[in-house]
Amino acid sequence: PKAGGLTAVVDWFKPRGCKPKDLLLPVLGTMLGYLALHVVDSLLAATVPGASCFVPHLGAVAVLLFCAPAAPFSQPRNVLLGHLVATLAAVLSFNALGTTLPLSLGRGASLATSIVAMQVFGALHPPAAAFAALYYGSAPLHDLGYKVLLYPGLVGAAVLLVVQKVAMKLIEAFSSE
Repeated sequence: PKAGGLTAVVDWFKPRGCKPKDLLLPVLGTMLGYLALHVVDSLLAATVPGASCFVPHLGAVAVLLFCAPAAPFSQPRNVLLGHLVATLAAVLSFNALGTTLPLSLGRGASLATSIVAMQVFGALHPPAAAFAALYYGSAPLHDLGYKVLLYPGLVGAAVLLVVQKVAMKLIEAFSSE
């Protein structure tokens, strides 16, 4: 059949296939990761009003860590330093611009600043940029002040990194038997 038209569309949607063992880290890591985030979130809630480790961008962090652990964006330095510098850039952008710009432009400035910061430090991590864009329009995150440098992004990403290492060791230990 021709490579165009309906055949091309149907082919585009065909499963590409993966082995069941390739799903072990994503499933185990994500489930354990979000369980660990729940525990940390409970501890944070008891000590820091308004702090939470459940923010949307951590889902993207989980995809990178558990589905593409060898990717440059998934390396500990990129994940941790990327979160730190992107969040700092977002905070500084918001502090400099406040609400003088329309929200979309403010978010764009925050995002651009965070990308530049991650590039300068050689620590690109796309979910950290997503958090920077989220931060600009989020009053509850602004209320955290500079504590936002730690949580939810940095602490949440660190928790997922630890779980990734543990899950990989568990899978390695059980698959070698």
